[in-house]
Amino acid sequence: MKKYLFSLALWGAFLTTQAQTTVVNRVTGIVTTYNGLWNSSTAAINPLKPDSSHALLAFTVDGTRYSTGVNDTRLRRAGLAFTAGTYRALPVATLATPTSNTKAGYGQLCDRVDNGPSVPAPARNFAALLTDGPQGLDLGTGMVNLPAGTLAFTISNVSTAALGDGVPDLLVTQIASPGGGDDVYRFLDANGNQLGNTVTVAVAGLPSVGRWVADFYDADKSPMTLTTYTKTERELRLWAADLSMFGLTPTTLVRVARFEMALNGSSDVAFVAYNTRTAQAAAAAPAPLPVELTAFTATATPTAVQLAWRTASEKDAAAFEVEARTDGGWARLGRVAAQGTSSRPTDYAFEAPLSSAALTYYRLRQVDTDGSEHFSPVQVVRQMLGTEPLRLVPNPAHGQVQVLGGAAGEARQLLDAQGRVLRTSDGNLLYLEGLPTGLYLVRSGKQTQRLVVE
Repeated sequence: MKKYLFSLALWGAFLTTQAQTTVVNRVTGIVTTYNGLWNSSTAAINPLKPDSSHALLAFTVDGTRYSTGVNDTRLRRAGLAFTAGTYRALPVATLATPTSNTKAGYGQLCDRVDNGPSVPAPARNFAALLTDGPQGLDLGTGMVNLPAGTLAFTISNVSTAALGDGVPDLLVTQIASPGGGDDVYRFLDANGNQLGNTVTVAVAGLPSVGRWVADFYDADKSPMTLTTYTKTERELRLWAADLSMFGLTPTTLVRVARFEMALNGSSDVAFVAYNTRTAQAAAAAPAPLPVELTAFTATATPTAVQLAWRTASEKDAAAFEVEARTDGGWARLGRVAAQGTSSRPTDYAFEAPLSSAALTYYRLRQVDTDGSEHFSPVQVVRQMLGTEPLRLVPNPAHGQVQVLGGAAGEARQLLDAQGRVLRTSDGNLLYLEGLPTGLYLVRSGKQTQRLVVE
């Protein structure tokens, strides 16, 4: 995607005191939830490219893999060593208005539409794109070509024990094609005063740890429109920071209230995360429905899924859009007109087709007459599905193998030639790192396939 550089004149006074471009802690490997478990690094770029939502499970800095706390069990089952941690996305405090160059990026199958636009168009909730997914760590969504100016996040109660402890305190993402400009980072107190020094990062100099496939929407349009950058590949880059890089001291740490980025106009962010042992950041409270929703159920029958909900009252409500998701993004199933404004209880019903997935999630997108939207709690339907033929891709394999088909809801097991279970995965990916070459078995339920590890 072509990038444009914007002037940072409004940061003139700030930039006169900035440091030279800093050599930061480059992330050299990541593990995510894509297809159960996806592992890629600068030394071994995974040829499989994520094309939907996937959360960061772990990242590697200076040879140490740190978990994010999203699912440490999945890492252990894959036989990956790591230092346990908990990271969450920082809540967005301020974000400049999108320009004609600003895009909203989604894994191209987040909407389950291959090589085409979402129907309806994605919601224009840009702060949510920087904080969505488990613990806000979704790498399959983000903002591209963020407007030049300030992107700020709330953070407080920073621990003095975190200074110089060697454990990453912040984690910053770059998910598209970086331009030639640098980004500048700093901490502020509650009155907007800078604390410590700035850190300047040449984002284009960060190494790629993998590639993903994305759709990009024009963020300045309402509704957003899909650009010519459809089903297009982009690189993933991340860097980590220790508080000591910012010249913070025990005295200044107690005053920290905000983390701020001065953007060059070509920055592409999925999230900015913090170590929960380092600080605290209050998550934004979910927006309530502008109706009093008293019930919402989803029940599977032999032929369909019956959805039902009741409202006690409604105010300026236009419609309820029924949405579902399995392992990808949310997709709209249908739309039911609301009452508008009413003080009487109202019952609604919607029949959804049966899903081919073992687990399907359902929610209501409640749309107001002014175009704003809110979401209901999520309901889950579990279906007992038949067994598909077990397939391994690729086979022979090296590094990892996709396990397709098999028994729905059953774990995938990797066995040696003597039938001993070596590794187990709840997803569709088995990690083969560290295994000697030879013949192995992959089992799902009652099915078994031979696997050759090269």
